[in-house]
Amino acid sequence: MPLTDIQIKALQPRDKRYLVSDGRGLSLDVLPSGFKSWIYRYTLNGKAEKVTLGPYPDLTLKLAHDKRDKLAAAVVVGQSPAAEKKARREGRGGHQTVRQFGDRYYREQVVRNRKNPTEIERYLERENLSRLWRQAAQGRDGIGCAGAGLLQA
Repeated sequence: MPLTDIQIKALQPRDKRYLVSDGRGLSLDVLPSGFKSWIYRYTLNGKAEKVTLGPYPDLTLKLAHDKRDKLAAAVVVGQSPAAEKKARREGRGGHQTVRQFGDRYYREQVVRNRKNPTEIERYLERENLSRLWRQAAQGRDGIGCAGAGLLQA
C-alpha cells in the first residue's frame, strides 16, 4: 500500500533502522537518529541491487515516485542505476587521463587537506605529473611506479 505524507511524518525512530515499503521497489529507510531516506530496490540479471535516492523531506514523496519511475525504466532496458551512480560518484564517467587524475587528486585531496597547497602543486607539476604525462604520451604506463608516490604525497 503506498505511503502518504502524513504516514511518513508519523514514522518514529526505533532502536534499529527499519524500512517502510511504498511499493514497486521504493522504500523509506528510517534510522535510529530519525533520519529518513528513500531507497529504490530492484533486481537486475537475477541480482538484487539498491540505490539511495535522497533524504526525506528534501526529496518529497512525489519526487521519490518520479525518480523511482525513471530508474525502473532504466532497469527494464538492462541498465543498473546503482552502478551508474557509483561510477559518477567515483568520477569514472568515462576514461580518465593521467592529467585528469592528477587534477582531481589535487582538487579533492591537496586543496582540501593543506593550508598552503601551492607547494604541493609545484611539486606535482615539476616532478611526478610531468614525468607521468610524458610516459603516458609515449604509451608507457608510469602509474605503477610514480603513481604510488603521487598518492602518498
